[in-house]
Amino acid sequence: MLNRTRAIAAVAVTTMAAVVLSSCAQASSPEAAVADTSRGPITVWMSSNEQELGWGQQMAEQWNKTHTDQEVRVLPIPSGATSEGVLRAAITAGNAPCLVYNIAPSAEPDFEKQGGLVPLDTMPGGKAYIEQRTGPVADQFTSADGQYYQFPWKSNPVQLFYNKKAFAKAGLDPDDPGLDSYAGVLAAARKIKKSGAAKYAMWPSVGSEYYAPWSDFYPFYVAATGKQLVGDNGHPNFDSVQGLAAGKLYQTLYDERLAPRESAPEGIDPFATGDAAMALAGPWAIASYADQVDWGAVAVPSPEPSDQPPPTYGDSKNVGLMTACANRATAWDFLRTTTSKEADGALLKDTGQMPLRRELKQSYPQYFADNPDYARFAAAVPTAVDSPQVQNSIQIWQTFRDAWTNSVVYRNQTVREAFSEAGAKVHDLATRK
Repeated sequence: MLNRTRAIAAVAVTTMAAVVLSSCAQASSPEAAVADTSRGPITVWMSSNEQELGWGQQMAEQWNKTHTDQEVRVLPIPSGATSEGVLRAAITAGNAPCLVYNIAPSAEPDFEKQGGLVPLDTMPGGKAYIEQRTGPVADQFTSADGQYYQFPWKSNPVQLFYNKKAFAKAGLDPDDPGLDSYAGVLAAARKIKKSGAAKYAMWPSVGSEYYAPWSDFYPFYVAATGKQLVGDNGHPNFDSVQGLAAGKLYQTLYDERLAPRESAPEGIDPFATGDAAMALAGPWAIASYADQVDWGAVAVPSPEPSDQPPPTYGDSKNVGLMTACANRATAWDFLRTTTSKEADGALLKDTGQMPLRRELKQSYPQYFADNPDYARFAAAVPTAVDSPQVQNSIQIWQTFRDAWTNSVVYRNQTVREAFSEAGAKVHDLATRK
């Protein structure tokens, strides 16, 4: 069954990539007044993740049984350097699918600027349905004009994983690791290194990619502040006491060789191999580490211990209804069907990823009773923080990352100087007319 799924996915990727790259389709979108009420066949793109794609194909199969004149085809996003790049090209060419179940909040502003996304507020009951299913956390996914161009779908709240065997070998309590503050993280890291329990305490990527901060700085910054990278009026929130503290934490890890100044070999997860004793990851990691690491997990710590669990980075992926879609009424109906309580429950069961829904734990009590490891992640969903919905979002993240690597990782300038300079650039990018 798994080989068959991989074969189907491979064929679909090849076919759809050819469509995107070779199509000379008209780049203009169908007339909204007609498309909004039209029904018929639609195509859906999803991540190539095997479990996620399987869920989507199952949803389409169930739909197609009762909607023979509105067939849904679910395919993996065509291969490319990034899924965002593939979708950007498809929007430009005018051959994007009707629905994409893989919209990163950081990329949404670019797709919106291209005119590639339908504001879901314009669909029947759109705004009310989003807020009824999602709750207050939906607010952070609104755009500057106050509308929703993405449907909040699933979250992967980040936690700090640790290797229990390595901690025990280092003389740390694996059931009470003391990872509740920056001082606690550094104390544990030093014991790990000194004891030889692992090669490194942590092994974050030092790559320069715009999304790299989501795996080092951002979870710690969110835990300390509950804020996004950029605030109101383009304010660079990261250029602050809390932002500098997170930078100094990682700089200490690098300076003391508790973390290396080089990335792990491609395709290697240092936490899975035992080379790193701690790692930042979401609930997707539970299945990945199940047979490799005796792990524990705690909330990403704030600078000082707190009685309340701090918020964390949500690492969400959302659903976009594309303006290239000629049968938007069908697409909207299918989107609603696949975000129902029943469909969300199937997504949770099949993938272990957290639907972005209010009262998630209360909605699926049996699942969390049977799978207690996932309960802590469900509890983090309501307060999870994602990327800000600001113009030039990816450029903003890249600007921050360049400052981080230049100062925190390689010490070419002070963290304070780098963050201050980046802050000025970020403010300009966020407010530029």
